[in-house]
Amino acid sequence: MIAVIGHHPEYVQLAEEEGWTHFQIAPADWDAMSPDEQWQANRAWLDKAIADGATIRLATPPRQVRAGSWFERELRYLAAQGFRPYFDGTYWELVR
Repeated sequence: MIAVIGHHPEYVQLAEEEGWTHFQIAPADWDAMSPDEQWQANRAWLDKAIADGATIRLATPPRQVRAGSWFERELRYLAAQGFRPYFDGTYWELVR
């Protein structure tokens, strides 16, 4: 399984182009959630991807992370889980 993270809409576009999975919640449901609830849902998706042994691809290079973004928070969380960015010349992914 390949899971994609990055800034919106880049991660959605890459995931849909390649047929990979990505975090998604209906906009109305997302808007009804508190920031803590939003992060809990996002983190639960990341935890499932990790538990499933997913390769985590980055649609946005780490050097383009916007401070305070959900993508920054995802990267920090994954780094705490032992993941690091890897670049092979064609794509970024997170590896342990």
